[in-house]
Amino acid sequence: MKSVLYKPTWRIYFNNTAAYAIYLITRMLVKNKKKGKGLLFINTGQIGDLVISSVILLNAQKLNSGYKIYFLLQEKYMELYSDYTGNVEFITWQKEKYKYNIIYRISFLNKLRSLGINRTYNLTAARGITNDELSLLSGAEKVFCLSSNWKYLKKLFGNLMDKKYEQVLNFGTLNEYEKHTELIKFITSDSIFMNKTHIYLSSDVVKRTQGKVKFLDDNSDQSYVVIAPMSDTIEKDWSFENYKELIVQIVENTNYLIILIGTNKQNIHFRSIEKFNPSRIMNTAGRYSLLESAIIVKNSLLYIGNDSGFTHIAKALGTPLLGIVGGGYWKSFFPYNISSTEKYLYDECEYSGCELRCMFSQKYCLTNVTPRDAFNHIADLIPQKRK
Repeated sequence: MKSVLYKPTWRIYFNNTAAYAIYLITRMLVKNKKKGKGLLFINTGQIGDLVISSVILLNAQKLNSGYKIYFLLQEKYMELYSDYTGNVEFITWQKEKYKYNIIYRISFLNKLRSLGINRTYNLTAARGITNDELSLLSGAEKVFCLSSNWKYLKKLFGNLMDKKYEQVLNFGTLNEYEKHTELIKFITSDSIFMNKTHIYLSSDVVKRTQGKVKFLDDNSDQSYVVIAPMSDTIEKDWSFENYKELIVQIVENTNYLIILIGTNKQNIHFRSIEKFNPSRIMNTAGRYSLLESAIIVKNSLLYIGNDSGFTHIAKALGTPLLGIVGGGYWKSFFPYNISSTEKYLYDECEYSGCELRCMFSQKYCLTNVTPRDAFNHIADLIPQKRK
């Protein structure tokens, strides 16, 4: 679980200065670009960011128009698209190796520059100089980004990097999903396209998961609710104690099995919840792969979680979901393209959208949401025929 507490201003300026100097040096070391008709989409964000970018993949045929399409993402998240069978070619990137290994850095950029990229679109929500470098040195004739979100940049460097783009595509919305759909319209000049996110699950991974997970057995009559009590960023999360209390209420007032999902590091934290009632609560954190966990979510009655990658996955799968998302990034990510089987809880605050730069002693947008509030929405979200 990572903290996203913001670094001191002097430290950010120091990091920005160092990164910009490296960018200038790297620019001199890369080979000449190759001209061609390739489109490169870059998203170096996390799972939730990549789920949002799946709307690009769904519309790849419409975006094609004679162009070869590439999509660059962090190597550790490639499993999310491992069952993709379309025409987009994926390029995986090792973030830490790129930052600290100059040989890998130059080699990687030269690989991009050899692809014949005509246009590059930087989809990343939270830009930094390293991310901008990938885009600007990709060899494209024209390079675009979706906004001026400088989470990792001070204004001086943000303005400096913005000027290096052909255009900063400010589409008049804060929401990352809406920025993606507006980008599709911008590229295609067409307002008719598939406006949803998607998780690619092959029949092979479905069969493999069904063979590994007993409660997915067709003969099982146990209905279950999936809960992901933690994300990788603890400042965005509803409190662990609140999740414990909510789970107790579900166990005591329903017959549902509770399935806890998360990472291997989170498993040890979930054990205290599982101990409450081991026959009704199952801790699967770290036991299954990302796509296997996605299938568990897909087959559940309801998913409950934070502003996290799993919540984006649940939405893309069409699983009824209860998101306890707070107001820090309200409207930047959730909600988007909302359906009747989704509910997002947070306590409204005039400072919503603060990006976790909270001016109060506690994050009231989250702490004012009670386990009883969450429990009261469960019955409304679970389809009647499956209760």
